[in-house]
Amino acid sequence: MTDGGQSNDQTTIGGGPQTDVEALRLEGKAHLQAGAYYQAQIAFEAALAIEPGSDDLLKLREQAIFSAGLSDAHEKKLGRRPNLVNPSTYNERILHRIIHDRSPILKTLCDKVAVRDFIKAKVGDGYNVPIAGVWARAEDIDWAVLPDSFVIKPSHASGQYVMVRDKSTCDRAAILQEAESWLRRDFGRRVYEWGYIGLPRRLIVEPILQPPDGEPLIEVHVHVFGGRVGIIRPWTGAKKTPERRGVWCTRDLRPLEIEADDARTEQVAIELSIRDTLVAVAEKVAASFSHLRVDFYLTRDGLKIGELTPYVGGGRALLKPPERDAQLGRLWSGDFELLDIPRYADKAVR
Repeated sequence: MTDGGQSNDQTTIGGGPQTDVEALRLEGKAHLQAGAYYQAQIAFEAALAIEPGSDDLLKLREQAIFSAGLSDAHEKKLGRRPNLVNPSTYNERILHRIIHDRSPILKTLCDKVAVRDFIKAKVGDGYNVPIAGVWARAEDIDWAVLPDSFVIKPSHASGQYVMVRDKSTCDRAAILQEAESWLRRDFGRRVYEWGYIGLPRRLIVEPILQPPDGEPLIEVHVHVFGGRVGIIRPWTGAKKTPERRGVWCTRDLRPLEIEADDARTEQVAIELSIRDTLVAVAEKVAASFSHLRVDFYLTRDGLKIGELTPYVGGGRALLKPPERDAQLGRLWSGDFELLDIPRYADKAVR
């Protein structure tokens, strides 16, 4: 049964509070197994009304809430319901982590301040992006200490930022208003991503990273599975602009014919020596995780890690053609060759 279907199942209540709670718990779990996430939520809410504060019921209700919200978002973006009981595709694997993994280390990875100590302990502080300051309130930002150009972002969220090219001419009031709006929201609850829920809400300012002289700034997303690099994705161009371009590659830099909606498909070359360093550093950082994306920048001051990403695309990365989702899902099983994905050849894709 799905949330849109009908059910004649009845739960018999009346054998006492404990019996009622257990019946509702079993009913809710059955709905979870069937993909009826809103009905599962109703059952767990009813059980919590009898036994408020139950850790087990609270966790089950959270699972139902996350499953419903994430499944709806996945279907809206990709046009199909995800299988959260037996996940196999790339996106389903990400969703499974979001819904089920409650390892405390995920809070550290999602906190843009706390993660710096994690990176330092794994590979040294030299891989951290420099920072100009951290503030709990937008009004407390000391503009005098900021560089002439910088990026301001919330430390408790992902994908939100303002890039300031010239501090002397920027609209300071508008920037502060945007920053305050970030601080008012619990990003994790809005996007159903547990690692971000309840994090300290702060603003972090970083200088705009500079590329090697005469070259564009290149980002490289390195996907690590079970401690081994499976995918390397170099790209360049400003995010969310038509200039954003890149390509998915195997660990040996064989470009794959995969399109995504976050950039146009085009090869971005990186040297083999840089590839070797990216692999070595990423595997050290992500050694203890089933999957982690390590996001690098190639700067004039060497490699910098901008972010560690446990929830890639929020479990709804739009990959084309559609079979790429299932093909990339095999990376969790150690299939790093991906031989059934054709090699990308330079051509106009969009």
